[in-house]
Amino acid sequence: MRQANTGKSDSAPGLQNGKQWRIVEFARLALAALAALVVGMPSALAQKPAGYPARLVRVIVPYSPGIGVDTLARVIAAKLTERIGQAVIVENKAGASGLIGTEMAARAAPDGYTLVMAVNSLVITASTRSVPFDPIRDFAPVIKIGAGAFLLTIHASLPVRDVNELIAYARARSGKVNYGTPGAGTPAHLATELFKQQAGVDLFHVPYKGMPPSVIGHVNGDVLVMIAPLEMVRPHVAAGRLKVLATTGAQRSPSLPDLPTIAELGYPNVSLDLWYGLLAPAGTPHGIVAWLNAEVTKLLALPEVLEILRKQEIAASPGTPAEFGMLIRDDLAKWKKVVATTHIRIED
Repeated sequence: MRQANTGKSDSAPGLQNGKQWRIVEFARLALAALAALVVGMPSALAQKPAGYPARLVRVIVPYSPGIGVDTLARVIAAKLTERIGQAVIVENKAGASGLIGTEMAARAAPDGYTLVMAVNSLVITASTRSVPFDPIRDFAPVIKIGAGAFLLTIHASLPVRDVNELIAYARARSGKVNYGTPGAGTPAHLATELFKQQAGVDLFHVPYKGMPPSVIGHVNGDVLVMIAPLEMVRPHVAAGRLKVLATTGAQRSPSLPDLPTIAELGYPNVSLDLWYGLLAPAGTPHGIVAWLNAEVTKLLALPEVLEILRKQEIAASPGTPAEFGMLIRDDLAKWKKVVATTHIRIED
């Protein structure tokens, strides 16, 4: 039962407890701030590991040359070569929606001489099928490099002007309007399937073997609808071969501020940003991981690197290895839930 207000002074027990609570709360917030500072300190204060690197470092890109993740890897490799005094090279090991190169990296010696460029296909593919590695257990997160946007585009021949008109057009031709992706189980595939389910439309899936051939098929009109990275379709939009209807990002693209997001059009679950990051094989010494994190963080602040990323529509967003690891775990859980609750079918 609540006691009546006795009108006593600040020496009353309730007020004393209030003061104590404020002191405890202040101490808690101070400790939280200190903890946050400490989390960021290992990379910022990382010392160069003794004897490392003593030879060439390779960065595996599990996709074809020429796409955004490959371009980004080559920028990082070139700048790391300048900074660390050893050659850092890129090896493209494409195939099976990135599984071949990623598995190769997972099985490499955990000595800091093999890294892999990862995108969120890593966790999305693992949430849709059995893969020959564990995206959490088999890798040591090094750093999240940045994130970019996907666009919902249509072939210029399609007589629609916005997302609502696309939905109406597809509903009137159920199953006859197709969409392309770089492969089953890729981010573009799951995002389009989510859009289909939320919009109540039936689009026919045409999987390609990689992003470049899927974009070529889209430009040629072989597939009418597509969700693809902005940097891959921008020149075709500018040339009038494709029309862009929306972005899948959580927020509007800074370079296309008038373009709506699919979420704000009434489909909140269709939110997808393409993140990029560096991983090492599990068991790579913490000192090497922390030092690589610090070096990449420094080069991501260079004006020339930021300009290259801007042209690729990638926003630099480095953080600690622990933060990148949390992102991977959260994304894996998110997409597993999406697959389980929507019953999205992944074609073999």
